[in-house]
Amino acid sequence: MTGILQPAAYVELHLPVLIEKLGAARLSIVPPALAGLIQRALPHPDGIGERWPGLFEHLAVHGAFIRGDPPPLLSRVLLSFRLPACGDVRAVGWTLWRRTADAEIAADGGALPAPRGFGVVFESLPEEARHVIEAMLRG
Repeated sequence: MTGILQPAAYVELHLPVLIEKLGAARLSIVPPALAGLIQRALPHPDGIGERWPGLFEHLAVHGAFIRGDPPPLLSRVLLSFRLPACGDVRAVGWTLWRRTADAEIAADGGALPAPRGFGVVFESLPEEARHVIEAMLRG
């Protein structure tokens, strides 16, 4: 059936991550003649340089859910973590959604926990880390 999105594959895990709030990347890919014609999303400006710990709960090749203090929406963050079979990883992501308080979601027979945290989409993830995550998804 076409037109139906399937949920993205992710690995459930509890992996410590250090989060650092970044500013905008310096890009000069737009020719000067086109600079006035193109708009670009800029990261939230508050708290650049701040660091705090978090915990990956879901990890995929395109992004992750991180339990912990959520930064403002559209924050650009550096994520530093150690991935089994890969070693130290540094990835950059953007906060696209966040949950500012722990919650519960009603479900058949009870409630599912929905912890405070945020979702990021990766701007950059090292190729080796991407391969390791893909292998984890295959089991």
